This record gives sequence, C-alpha cells and structure tokens, in this order.
Amino acid sequence: MCAQTTPELSPPGAGDPGGISLGRTAARGVSWLLLQSMAGKLSGVAGNLVLGWLLVPEAFGLVGLAFSVSIFVSLVSQAGLREVLTQRHRKPHLWVTPGFWLSVMTGLTGMALLLGSAPIVARLYGEPELVGLLSVLALTTLMHNLGVAADAQLHGQLRFGLLGSFGVINVVGKTLLTIALAFMGFGAYSIVIPGLVFATITAIVYWWNAPVRPALDFQAHRWKRLIGASVFVFGATGLYTLMTQSGSIFLGIFQTTAAVGLFYFAFALALQPLMILGHAVRRVLLPTLARLNTEPVRQAFALERSTRLLMLAVIPLAWFQIPLARDFMSAVFPERWAPAAIVLQMLSIAIPLRTFGWTGGAALQAQARYKAQFMLSVVGVTGAMGIASATAYSGQVWMVALGFSAFVIVLEPATYALATRRPAGEALRPFIMPLLVGALATASCWGVAELTRPLHASPWLPLLAGGVTGCVSYALLIRTLMPSAWGELIDHASDAAPGAVGRAIARLAPPPPSPVQLSATPATSARRAS
Repeated sequence: MCAQTTPELSPPGAGDPGGISLGRTAARGVSWLLLQSMAGKLSGVAGNLVLGWLLVPEAFGLVGLAFSVSIFVSLVSQAGLREVLTQRHRKPHLWVTPGFWLSVMTGLTGMALLLGSAPIVARLYGEPELVGLLSVLALTTLMHNLGVAADAQLHGQLRFGLLGSFGVINVVGKTLLTIALAFMGFGAYSIVIPGLVFATITAIVYWWNAPVRPALDFQAHRWKRLIGASVFVFGATGLYTLMTQSGSIFLGIFQTTAAVGLFYFAFALALQPLMILGHAVRRVLLPTLARLNTEPVRQAFALERSTRLLMLAVIPLAWFQIPLARDFMSAVFPERWAPAAIVLQMLSIAIPLRTFGWTGGAALQAQARYKAQFMLSVVGVTGAMGIASATAYSGQVWMVALGFSAFVIVLEPATYALATRRPAGEALRPFIMPLLVGALATASCWGVAELTRPLHASPWLPLLAGGVTGCVSYALLIRTLMPSAWGELIDHASDAAPGAVGRAIARLAPPPPSPVQLSATPATSARRAS
C-alpha cells in the first residue's frame, strides 16, 4: 500500500519474484506480530491493573516462584523440538509423527518431574501453596507439548495470519479469564489456570489446521536424529531462561515472598507482553531466514531490516515507561505497589536491546549454529547468576532489576553480532540512529512530564502530557531523520490494518523517490550487498 514497496527480504534490485513473495509473507508476519504485541501490552496492562487491586504482592510472589521452577521443566520437556521441526519444514511427512510422539513422551516426563518436585520446592521456600500451583503448571506443560509438532508445521508454512490472529485471541482471552478467576477469589491460581486452558485450546486449533497429522507408529528410529539436533537448542534456551529467571530465584532464596512479588509484578508490566512478541519474532524469522541459508547476503539484509523495524516498534513501549512509571503506578494501582515503580524503570532500560537477542537468536538457529549459541549462553549465565545473587542479597529489589538490564545490554548485542559473522562495531552501527531517535523522544516525554507535574496534584496530567508528547516527537523524528524506516513502518501498518484504516495509514507514507534517487538505487544496492 505504500509507495515504497522494496521487498523486505531482498536487497533493492535483487529482482527475484520468489524473494518478493517471501518478503511480503514475512512482512505480513511481522505486522501480525506487532498487532499481537500491542494487544498483549494493552491487555497485560489492563489485566495487571485489575489484579493489582484484587491480589496482594504475596500472591504474585507465589506465582513468580512457581514459574521460576516450571519454566525449566517446560524447556526440558520441549528440548528444542519446535525449532528443529520448524527447520525441517520441507519434509513434514517424515518428521511430524516422530516429532509428535517424542514431544508427548517428553511432556509426560516434564509433568512427572514437576509433580514429583512440587513438595520439595514448597518445603525449600516454606510455601505449601506451591504444591497446587506447580500441579496446574505440570498439566500445562503436557498440553503445550501436544501442540509442538502442529505449531512447527504452521510456522514452516509461514501461515503467520492464522498464528498471529489466534495469538491475539490467546493473549486477550488469557487476560479476561485471569480477571474473572481473580474476581471469583481464586487468588494466585487465577494467574496459572488460564495458561492450562489456552494451552489446551491452542493444541486443538493448531492440529485442526495442520496439513499433516501424526500416525500411530511412534517411528522411534528417527527420535535420535531429532534429539541430537535439539540438544544444543535446549541447552542455549535453558541457560537463557535461567538468566531471565535468576532475579526471582535469588530473591526467593535471600528475601521475602513479597519482594519476589514486587519484582514479578514489575516484570509482568515491563517485559512479559514484549516477551510474547520476542517469542513470536523468533518463530517468524526462523523459517524465513532458514529459506535464505544459501543466500547469505539476502539473509543478512533480512536480519538487519527486521531488527531495525522491531527495535523501532519496541522503543516507545519500553523507554517511555522510564519517565512515566511513577505517575502510572500512582494513577492506577493501590499504594502497596508504589515500590514497584523504580523496579519497572530499571527493567525498561534495556528492553529495546532485547530485539538483538530475538532476531540474532533466530538467525543462529536458522543457520544451524546451535553450538555457538550454546557457548554464548554458557558465558552469559555465569555473569547473570553472579549479578543476580549479589544484588538479591543486598535486599534492594530495584538493584536486581538494574543488574538484569546490565546483563541484557552486554549479551543481546553480542548474540546479534555473532549471527551476522561481522565485528560488533560494524554489525551494530545501523542501530545507532534508532536508539538516538528513541532517546530524544524519551527526553521530550520526560521533560514535559516534569514540567506538568507541579501544575496539578493528579498524576494523570504528566502521564498523558508526557505520553502524547513522546509519541508525537518520536513519529516526527523517525519521519525526519529516518525516512526510509518511516516508509517501512507505514507499509507494514497499512498492510496489517483492514480496508479504510489501512488506506488512511498509507497516506502517511513519504512521497515516492525522485528520478535522481531512483537512478542512485542500483549503486546503493551494490554497496549494501557487498
């Protein structure tokens, strides 16, 4: 719909109709992801707003402790199967059946591990209610595994419209069910039960739409090949998850359940909706980049443009939380959640840099460089665990959040640079301008919020004034300083929006390039490709 229709996954002038088709498919997938991210962010804020009034920090702390245990068992049960099956999308008739039965067996194993460890974990943390919460999460693990092979098929076929639309339904549905259960007095269970319900629904929907169904034959002779390929994927993912959960783990060891609750609550506000986006991004880019393994120039071009687009979309969702966190917490949450504001601010610092890890990790998996990703995770987890233990022992929850951001700032760009096979300075140079634009817009948001805060006792005035100023200045800065990126954003937004809305968005696109600019395009493309 936009005047600039350069294929997203081809350098300008590539002239490959197949590349154009692949690029448009991936671009639509990214558009769906952005819609899903916005839905996740809005529903997450709404859900946490209600839960903040209905639940106490201790309830969030129990959920945080339960998730910090169950997430590792979930990784053991999936063991990288989804990624390996996605990469083998060209022969689903060979791999769907063994992949399904292997995921069922590992899912049953994960469920048994969680059920068996629940009493031990409850005794370790001194929280008997963890037994029931972990039992629900054990069933959720099994239901997730039942849909792994179908999920891999749909992603391998690039059916991003189905996956994205159902993802929005999933996110919003979980939020509504969580709120309903909290109103009914389910306490901490109101946060874990929706995961079980929608994991079951997801497995049914995905298999209903999957082109190949599993046979009754286990085909165990193919399990070894799947397991061998997935070991490093599982190891890297497990270590990365350990890094992200280290804050809750060490707060649970050294501090109170309420301290874990503050951290988990701020984590849910700042990161969880964007982690949904990050997971979906990897799922879109993995099959897309895997199709370009024989064309490294186009693959590198696709990786760079995808990362830039995602970073531009994430920056306002993350950095505007820094100047507005205190006003937001004061305006919409009870006083007991006020200490979470600084935790939210510290977590928000490094969120835009997580896009490097999302796209870089997907590229490493698409290139089948599982061992390299694993070794980087080994180095990262050592530093992350050390930072988390030291900051949690200090007793300051906000220091744990700051330590988490410090680890992200170092590890995620390194992941991206490793995926590009280029020196870090050269690989990261194209992202200086997006980060600069984001910093300037955040500064304008902060300045207006500070100016309006003394004018009225209500926190709503600086919240609204700062938010609107930040969004407007961000859009103007991108359009002025990054016109090509502005054109891409408008193109994706108009593509995803329906009918008249899409046409209205398309009118915001920059004018078509002049003949002089067009004549310069081949030379620019040659330099870019080289």
